[in-house]
Amino acid sequence: MTANFDEFMFMALKECKGIEDVLEKFFSFLRRRTDFCHTVLTPEQLKEFGLDDSVNSRGFRPNQMRDLVNKIIEDNILLYRRTNQPYLLPSNCRSDSSTQNFSSDKTRPTNEAENRTPNPHKSDKKYTVNTWNGAVTEKYAWSQTFRDVTLEILSPKKITTKDVSVLITKDRLTINLQGQVLIDGEFCNKVNSFDSFWSIEDGFRILLNIEKAEELWWDCVIKGHETIDTQEIESVKRLDEFSSSEQNAILKLIKDHKEKNKFQ
Repeated sequence: MTANFDEFMFMALKECKGIEDVLEKFFSFLRRRTDFCHTVLTPEQLKEFGLDDSVNSRGFRPNQMRDLVNKIIEDNILLYRRTNQPYLLPSNCRSDSSTQNFSSDKTRPTNEAENRTPNPHKSDKKYTVNTWNGAVTEKYAWSQTFRDVTLEILSPKKITTKDVSVLITKDRLTINLQGQVLIDGEFCNKVNSFDSFWSIEDGFRILLNIEKAEELWWDCVIKGHETIDTQEIESVKRLDEFSSSEQNAILKLIKDHKEKNKFQ
C-alpha cells in the first residue's frame, strides 16, 4: 500500500529543497489542516482553566503524537537496517542470513512476531507490531521504548469494540475478548493509566499503547509471563526524551566538545 504513494511523494519531493523542507511542509499541513497539535486536557486542567469537556472532542493526549512519530521513525530505521545494514542491528534482532551475507541478501528477514500466533485464540493473521526491545508471548506480541509499551493481540474472528473489554489501571491489565479472559495480571511496573489507550485495527487486532510511570526497560509486560534479557536491549535514549534542562546541558556539552576539538 505504501508503494501506491511513491509517485505522489516523488512529485512532492521535486518541489522541496531538501528533507528538512519536506518534513516542515508535512507537519505544517498537519498543524493547519488537522487536530494533530491539539492537546487533550486532563480533568484537572479543565477545572483549572474553567473549560468544559467540549475542548476534548478532538486532539490527542500530551506526547501521544510525538511518541507516535518517534515510533514510526524507529520502526522504519529498523526495517531499513534489516535489509541494508544488518550489521548495525543488536544481536537479538539479526537473522542468520543477515549475519552471513550483508550485501547479497536484500530480502526482508522473517520476523518471529509474524509467524507466531497467540493461544488459546488461534489466528491466521500475522503480527504487525515491531518486537524490537520486546518479544512474542503465547498470547501477544509487544515492544517498548523508554516511555511506553506497545502490545498487540490477534483475534481469529473479526471483532468490534463491543466484543472487547479492556481495563488498564496503574498496576494491572485485564482484557476480555467475546466473554473470555485473554489477560488478567499485574504489570511488571507501574503505568500511567490516564495516558494509556487501546484500539482495534482492521477488525482483527487489539492494539494497546501503555505509558510507563517510570522510564525503565521492562523484562516483561505482565508478571509471570515470558521475560526478555534487558541486557540485550539497545539502551539508547533519544535527546527529546530528556527534560528541557537536560537537553540544554547535553547540547552545551556537545558544543563545548566541538569547540575544544577545533584547537587540537
